Amino acid sequence: MIDVTNETLIKPTEASKIVSKQKGAKGKKLNVSTVYRWMQTGLRGHRLEFICIGGTRFTSHEALNRFFHRVTDATTGNASTTQRSNAKSAKQAADELDKIGL
Repeated sequence: MIDVTNETLIKPTEASKIVSKQKGAKGKKLNVSTVYRWMQTGLRGHRLEFICIGGTRFTSHEALNRFFHRVTDATTGNASTTQRSNAKSAKQAADELDKIGL
């Protein structure tokens, strides 16, 4: 889950530029539609986290990092890291529910 107070928010267009700079494979640029697809349908069972503010979607540098680690773990079969990530997310969700009294 994106924490707007502690994470660096970026628009999908900026995310595509960041990934394109890191990609390096054959010099191809990542199309912004790919970022939207990662948000909507995901990749290898994992979706890129995003938040809507005033009708505009944002992701974050940190969300990109989490997404790529989850996808890499799914690709390499490193389930232990994915399970730890899922457990951490579940604990964060439970903590937030406790905060609001649910």
